Amino acid sequence: MAKVIGIITCNYTSKEKDFTSADRPIAAVPYVGRYRVIDFPMSNMVNAGIRTIGVIMPKNFRSLTDHLGAGKEWSLARKNGGLFILPGTAFGTARVGSRFLIRDLIQNRAMLERSSDGYVVFSSANIVFNADLNELVDAHIASGADITAYTKIANEDDADVVAFDAEDGVVKGMKYGVKEGELAFLDTFVVKRSLLLDMLDWYAANDHLDLIEAALTHGAPLTINTFMYDGYCAAIFNKMMDDARDGKIDIILTKSVSRFARNTVDVLEATRMLKDKGVDMFFENENLKLSDQQTEFVLTVISAVAQEESRNISENIKWGYQRKFERGEIQTKYKNFMGYTEKSANK
Repeated sequence: MAKVIGIITCNYTSKEKDFTSADRPIAAVPYVGRYRVIDFPMSNMVNAGIRTIGVIMPKNFRSLTDHLGAGKEWSLARKNGGLFILPGTAFGTARVGSRFLIRDLIQNRAMLERSSDGYVVFSSANIVFNADLNELVDAHIASGADITAYTKIANEDDADVVAFDAEDGVVKGMKYGVKEGELAFLDTFVVKRSLLLDMLDWYAANDHLDLIEAALTHGAPLTINTFMYDGYCAAIFNKMMDDARDGKIDIILTKSVSRFARNTVDVLEATRMLKDKGVDMFFENENLKLSDQQTEFVLTVISAVAQEESRNISENIKWGYQRKFERGEIQTKYKNFMGYTEKSANK
């Protein structure tokens, strides 16, 4: 594979929040209990041999950074390359379909400028799919296109997925919201790093736009090729609960009560709604099944304990950081922290 860095954008929210996304970013929403949505783009990049990955954070980043840590689970806790936590701009976006805000990329331009890798693979943390990104990069280099994007024929309507209008594999236009049978953009694409830096200069005056939108509609359009994906994929924005309400799910498997929601009220509201819709749940760690008669009482106790335990852990961690600050000890992983440069030991 050519030398590539990866950037995953997470600085966006859903306009229609449910209990899974009210207090955390979409990227940190649980998927099948034990996973988070961001695990899929992270795994796609690491499995393709990408060893430098930047994650652009939203303002409510805590649950996401807790999950990612230093990148050890993906072998990214390393001196060369590794996982970079990148700050998103203050407000992010709740615009339908918009994922790759130009102002977020401009703010983190330093990562692009410091890299010597030739290409950048972008992905959002909204669409779940497993793909070999080597194939995407190889096709991009062979085609000579400015941008090459993963696409798939949509099997259902989705207001939050971008639709491409393409002829002979070249994108001619786009719209927000895809209909069944149209060409859906899977929020993953590759671009040459030097071209990307030029694009950030060209579109600086329209930094509120999505990068792909700007590339198609502002100034001389760039060539965007499509690369068809034939595997399973699913857009995630609150889809599980929507599908449950629509009767498309029979049972939800969850690792634990604490992974399902962040407080007692959320747990009870969600489980009661699911029960009313005839959807069963199984909590693996607690060995609880929603359809059992005593489950709601047990859930109330367990979720209350989990909520208090989470609060206590948070307070203990903050206390530990405060004591370290008082002693002048640096806790931040400053070598991979954009905007700061190490000048000498611990400074």
